[in-house]
Amino acid sequence: MTIELTHRVAVAAVTRGITKVWAVNDPAGTRPQVLMPEPDDQRNNHYRQVQRNHHNETDVFDRDYFEDIAQLLAPAKEILLVGHGKGKANEMLKLVQYLERYHADTARKIVGAVDTHLESLSDAEILKFSKEWFAEPVHAR
Repeated sequence: MTIELTHRVAVAAVTRGITKVWAVNDPAGTRPQVLMPEPDDQRNNHYRQVQRNHHNETDVFDRDYFEDIAQLLAPAKEILLVGHGKGKANEMLKLVQYLERYHADTARKIVGAVDTHLESLSDAEILKFSKEWFAEPVHAR
């Protein structure tokens, strides 16, 4: 099931292991579209292979994952990113950098990037937080 984001406001909760995307005010329901990267066993095998071959290209699976996210978010009118982590562990920041480099039109639609403790939030709480974030006068359009 692919959610319809054309001309809608989207929220993407981004982590290394999973990204959930909602159309914030979708009357059809509150179930997110779920995207996941390659399984870790494939990822780890790739890293070992790269190390043996002395190449620096270790982000091939991340690139595929980010590309899937970029394609899903492309038709959205505005995008709110929700993530967690710091430094190299911040998958949301990596996604923003990827979008800025390879999908500038989509990157320009990002209206906010919020760090939270995603592991402690349910899907309903993330969606509620997003609706409240967009409802704040400073963010309302």
